[in-house]
Amino acid sequence: MVEVGWHRAFTDGIAWKANYLVCDVSCLPLKDDSIDLTVSIAVVHHLPKDLTKRALRELFRVTSRLGTLFLSVWLPAAMDAVEGDSPSEDERTVWWKKGIAKVGRRYWRWDPEELRGACSSSGMAYLDAFVSGKNIFILALKI
Repeated sequence: MVEVGWHRAFTDGIAWKANYLVCDVSCLPLKDDSIDLTVSIAVVHHLPKDLTKRALRELFRVTSRLGTLFLSVWLPAAMDAVEGDSPSEDERTVWWKKGIAKVGRRYWRWDPEELRGACSSSGMAYLDAFVSGKNIFILALKI
């Protein structure tokens, strides 16, 4: 996603004002209220729900007052449609091919209302939760 973002920023002529960071989402190396627009695409659904809530608090901590957070998670029906195992009701391991090997990636199921609630309880004002394609998207505002 970082590579895609950089490519688009250069193509659109805005690379000079775009920054991307790869790090531990549950402990961001950024100052409080330092980001106007925080984007998390296909990240938090890989974390257990208790760690997701911690990560959401971190994303909200670094988002500036009146800043916006945009995030996506995989729709449960989409992850259930691919080969995998479900060790619990909330969790699913999906098998992806990497070369000739199969690699198991863990996902946690979120429905739109549950994710909206987790965002709200982390301090963000909920603006919208919507489903598009195979994803749930959240748009939230820090107040």
